[in-house]
Amino acid sequence: MTRSAVLHEAARRVLGACEVTAVLGDAVVRVSDARGQEFVVKQHASRSKHDREVHAYRYWTAALAPSAPRLIAADSAAMTIVITMLRGQPCSGDPTAATHDQAGTLLRRFHDTEPARELPWYTSWLDDRVRHWTSQTRTLLSTKDATVVDSHLRGLFASLCPCCHRVIRRICSVTAGRQAWPCFDGQMNERKRYPSDLTDERWALIEPVITAWKAAHRSVSGHQGGYAMREIVNAILYQSRTGCQWEYLPHDLPPRSAAYYYFAKWRDDGTDQAIHDLLRWHAREKQGRKADPSLVVLDTQSVHAAASVPADTTGKDPGKKVPGRKRCLAVDVLGLVVAVVVLAASAHENAAGIALLERVAAQASTVRKALVDQGFKNAVAAYGATMGIDVEVVERNPAAMGFVPQPKRWVVGQTFGILSFHRRLVRDYEHRLASSASRVYWAMTDVMARRLTGTSAPSWRCT
Repeated sequence: MTRSAVLHEAARRVLGACEVTAVLGDAVVRVSDARGQEFVVKQHASRSKHDREVHAYRYWTAALAPSAPRLIAADSAAMTIVITMLRGQPCSGDPTAATHDQAGTLLRRFHDTEPARELPWYTSWLDDRVRHWTSQTRTLLSTKDATVVDSHLRGLFASLCPCCHRVIRRICSVTAGRQAWPCFDGQMNERKRYPSDLTDERWALIEPVITAWKAAHRSVSGHQGGYAMREIVNAILYQSRTGCQWEYLPHDLPPRSAAYYYFAKWRDDGTDQAIHDLLRWHAREKQGRKADPSLVVLDTQSVHAAASVPADTTGKDPGKKVPGRKRCLAVDVLGLVVAVVVLAASAHENAAGIALLERVAAQASTVRKALVDQGFKNAVAAYGATMGIDVEVVERNPAAMGFVPQPKRWVVGQTFGILSFHRRLVRDYEHRLASSASRVYWAMTDVMARRLTGTSAPSWRCT
């Protein structure tokens, strides 16, 4: 079956009886229905192109005047769309200039037909963009000059109608070489995304917590901040995944001053843990379990510390011969972190176990049993009994040779392995113990957000 026949069949399923009146390209035909109304049927070469054009017709052109083309139907399986016909002229000469000229002509026609509708969210977006770009020029301009530029830009944009705003926004994104498409329920992504960046679905999981925090921590001066909260989280996740220093964050992400400010704020007031716990509850309920577990598995991992880490927060594990810190986790049967404690590597397993049980009792009162290995002694079991938690030591079979995963206890080892994908956790670089624990929360937040949205993480071979 030829391409035009495939497109004709797609049009017939939507419009009923129709006929092809012109072949406009390799994958574009014009059809006419029984009433003589004309439509365009297109088939895309790739899934990304199909999704982008469907998104544009549903959200972008829908905000223009009624004479703008409209999406009639979209078939994601066949990657075809049916849109209303809009007469135009083919491009000739310089395609970029011709495209811009045609965009201006179409814009004029939309203006003459009916004024575009005002959308309140766009005013907010535009204000944010002006504030962002003027903040970028403060290293080149004085405060007074930046204020003049800010006022001038606001005046220019205010004099344009919303339809002009949209066309300018799209043309600028194309000429800058970006694949930037309008997002009508969030910030427009103006840069090439990193693999660690939040997708819209993952951002939607944590946005309510961040938005509530932002609303409760307003600046006394009224300053709203120069960076979007989503970009701040992207910077934290980028550093967590790559292990880079704060000063080595890419220039198209918020700088160290902004990223570390929020990282420290959320670490100190527990927002990072609140986001983590929220996703853990979602992940457990998605698996058909209650929000809080009744059983946890405790274990520790000794990791080397960087040379810059204060000596008074580190030590040497006498058993594993590792100088650094001891990362202590309590996880549920799904391998999700319930509590985190970071100590000097010289701390005994009993100290780690008691500290973990305290955190577990405070954060998940439903826990009634804890599984530990033979490194945890009677002191941990005795302390657990005072808190209503039965501590069971899972003993290794003495006849077993080599490494043998212990039933139920193996999940904590798996969690330690998953955390190693985040290179910031391969070695402890943090000056504060609380920062080390926060890194675990952010890494697991990334892991759980990907699980909840079905997003895969790149492997070591891809990084």
